[in-house]
Amino acid sequence: MNQLPDENDLRGSSPFKEASMTDPNGSVAGSIPEQFSHALALASAVALVPPQEPGSVVVVPQQQQQVQQQAQQQLMQQHQEANRDQVSQSYDQAQRELMLHSQQQHQQQQQQQQQQQQQQQQQQQHQQAQQQAQQQAQQQQQQQQQVQHHQQQQLAIQAPSQPQQQVPIQPPQHVQPHVGREIQKQARMVGRPQASVRMHTTETETKTACVYCDTQYAKRTSAARWEEHLAYCEKAPTDVNIEFRVKNNLDETPGKRKRGAHRNSEDDGMGGVLALADPVRKKKTHFTSNVKMSRPHESLLPKGWQSKVTDWLKEDAPTFDFGGFVVGTKPEEASLYCKSKGVLAGVPFFDEVFRQCHCLVKWEYTEGDFLDPTEFPHGRFVVAKVRGAARDLLMGERVALNMLARASGIATAARKLSEIKRLHEWKGQVAGTRKTTPGFRLVEKYAMLIGGCDTHRMDLSSMIMLKDNHIWSQGSISQAVKKAKSVGGFAMKIEVECQSVDEAREALNAGADIAMLDNFQPPALTTAAATLKAEYPHRLIEASGGITEQSIANYFCKDVDIISLGSMTQGVAFVDFSLKVRH
Repeated sequence: MNQLPDENDLRGSSPFKEASMTDPNGSVAGSIPEQFSHALALASAVALVPPQEPGSVVVVPQQQQQVQQQAQQQLMQQHQEANRDQVSQSYDQAQRELMLHSQQQHQQQQQQQQQQQQQQQQQQQHQQAQQQAQQQAQQQQQQQQQVQHHQQQQLAIQAPSQPQQQVPIQPPQHVQPHVGREIQKQARMVGRPQASVRMHTTETETKTACVYCDTQYAKRTSAARWEEHLAYCEKAPTDVNIEFRVKNNLDETPGKRKRGAHRNSEDDGMGGVLALADPVRKKKTHFTSNVKMSRPHESLLPKGWQSKVTDWLKEDAPTFDFGGFVVGTKPEEASLYCKSKGVLAGVPFFDEVFRQCHCLVKWEYTEGDFLDPTEFPHGRFVVAKVRGAARDLLMGERVALNMLARASGIATAARKLSEIKRLHEWKGQVAGTRKTTPGFRLVEKYAMLIGGCDTHRMDLSSMIMLKDNHIWSQGSISQAVKKAKSVGGFAMKIEVECQSVDEAREALNAGADIAMLDNFQPPALTTAAATLKAEYPHRLIEASGGITEQSIANYFCKDVDIISLGSMTQGVAFVDFSLKVRH
């Protein structure tokens, strides 16, 4: 007999147990919990079985099972359709967001492209405007040159038939008239514009002066030197024919030759003298060191300092110059390049090296200028140009470069110390020492001045300095100062090196002019200097020993008058220069 299945039988045999739903592609769409499937099966079974009398037997036909399966399938289909709709909606929403984001990016890219195109158009317009302006300027220059050339041709044609009219050139406004002299200048047009020099004379002397820069030379100055000067003169025209004439405005006997007139000169028919034999010689590029640049410190150099340069050259070439034999005497031009930062110093010595090597130098910068090659594209730039025979250029190259690099390095160190002093508004003096290179002291002391520092004493004859060895040898500071004063007289200052305040008192009481506090630390120096200044207000206090560029600011105090340091000449970095022949 068939009986009604109990709850356990229905739970175990129910097809709804953990029923899973899959979409048509085979992916799992969802699952029906076990409790839900069990309750559904039980309810279906009870609903399909008609009520029976108590004690009767219930028979479940096969149709009831089919109905249950159909209900289950319908429920699963509904669940799958709901999941598919939800997934489809999520996918559509993601697609819409992605499309919106891509549209925004596309719009931003279009805006950026438009901005770039506008900038490029503006740059092109600016470049076109510049090119047009340059073309207009070139056209104007060409027109002016054509007009001048036409005028010159007309004057050249008229020259044989008509006497050439002399065109006076007005001197620059800054030229002051000379007392007792009358300045005259004249230029003659011979196919091209003429440049002239003015010549002024007196009864006792005749001097010549350049029309453009007012440089004066003696009356016997050669035409070749004047030609070089006008070629070098920055204020002179770039392409001219040069003619020099001398005219004396004083009364003199007709036919009498003037003083200083060249024997081969031709009389111009007006009492003047033609100083240049070829009046139509075209101006060429010349170099000269005769017209000196502004170098106020050069007048400090002693007589005979050029002999030091001669010794340098003799040291470098005591016998044969084999390299000079290889290059020969072919005329060459070399450029002096600066390749590191620094202050230019040592120009007079550089010029003298090449003067003794029969070369000419033209400077593009002034001594004391700060050179910075980082401002140029190749990290170097031309400071000067040297012209001469190839063997002469190479003869003086290394001597001149060594000197210039060393002098410029010392001047650079001195300039840095001077700037530190200025920034801290210290009123004292920063000085070098006598710790210099043997045989090179003149150049190194000169470089200190170019850099803006004091040279201290130049040598043992400049000032009497009593150091520890002098004192130990004599026995006491007082005895050493007394003996120094007996020979130094009133004009020679005496400085004593002191290791303590007591030694400084002894030196100043003995008559020393300067007390050097040696190897004092900054706090101790400040205290000692204040004590000594209070007791000896009219004496000088110097600090020295162990002071460097990095620590000098710590030694600045109002009671110290001088700070000296040997690092200004010892261990300084050289400024990098090179001399390259044009090729």
